[in-house]
Amino acid sequence: MLEFIRSHFQFFGGISLIFGLVFTFCFYKAGLGLSFPVFVTAACGLLILSMRKLSLPVKRFTLFLCAVSILLACTTVFTANGVMQFLTVCAVLLLLDLSLIHQTAKDGLSSCFELLLRIIKLPFGVISAIGFPFADCFRAAGHSRLFRNETLRSVLFGLIAAVPILIVLLSLLSGADMVFSSVTGRLLDVVFSSDPFFILLMILSGFVLCYAILCAAAGMSPGGRVTDVLF
Repeated sequence: MLEFIRSHFQFFGGISLIFGLVFTFCFYKAGLGLSFPVFVTAACGLLILSMRKLSLPVKRFTLFLCAVSILLACTTVFTANGVMQFLTVCAVLLLLDLSLIHQTAKDGLSSCFELLLRIIKLPFGVISAIGFPFADCFRAAGHSRLFRNETLRSVLFGLIAAVPILIVLLSLLSGADMVFSSVTGRLLDVVFSSDPFFILLMILSGFVLCYAILCAAAGMSPGGRVTDVLF
């Protein structure tokens, strides 16, 4: 299952990108009001789409967990208590993790201990799979017709190689000239404190997190070894 996800990066990467866009749309400069149940509903929908792509029939208990998650997320609209909202978010995230683990467990979960073990393993699997979206993205790009163009690849590699050189030059010039240092500092403040930067950062974070979660869950399924993710 893990290799299937990684070899079909176009689909699962697209699912992860949609997740990142929804995450940014719901939570950029927004609280846990109506945006939270919208986000949870979208996450459940993307989970079902992913399972269908994996040819895994959506189980009834998975649908029940998704329904409970959405209903529980709706309660954040009716309270402004920070503690209650925090506990609700934790409960919803736990239910979503449980639905993903239950759905990818083809052999079923024989005991509560096994379920608890998989829940504990999942965050470590996610951390270990953080590099997968970048590696699979570059691999998919390398197989595309656009990046097979030698001229385009040379230009891209030249731009990438110029970034560290530009950083070194800016550092040297900033240390040698106070006026240039002031201008560079203001420019960096504008770039890294602007709204587009944080929007792109949120989209990227949601994309990476969603893809890593799918890979980690697949690594714990019977069709894939968790060692494929953890090591």
